[in-house]
Amino acid sequence: MVEGLKMPNQNKESPPIDPSAVQWAVSFIDRFENSAGKFGILHEMEKQPDGTMTFSWYEYRPVVTEFIQGLYDRQLNVVFDWGKWKRGEKLFADTSLIVRATVVDCLKLITLCVRKDRFCDGFMAEALERGVITACLKRLRDFYPSK
Repeated sequence: MVEGLKMPNQNKESPPIDPSAVQWAVSFIDRFENSAGKFGILHEMEKQPDGTMTFSWYEYRPVVTEFIQGLYDRQLNVVFDWGKWKRGEKLFADTSLIVRATVVDCLKLITLCVRKDRFCDGFMAEALERGVITACLKRLRDFYPSK
């Protein structure tokens, strides 16, 4: 277990990464793997009765929204410039690299997926379908095994 590891951009008063929070996140591995690749529903663009159009949007299953909200509640999201993080692009493109990722890399990649989904509906679903999130969680489990 990694004791006392701090998140990037934390000051001296910021708490270290909470191992119980990481173990909570890791508990989603089975739930994600047993979801049969169904993480939500893509609602297509629709014409409304008044003639306006609604944009397409992604409605996530409760397990996904619970995971995302829990990341915020447990302060597992990393504050960093995820749009400029080149290593994240490599890890996302080739999930086999995640087996050698650091704790911070895994948390940053999960954060990137959550944040990018706010600008690109369905991005989190893609990350889940491709196994990016589960690979990060499995790597985190290596650092924070259950007791």
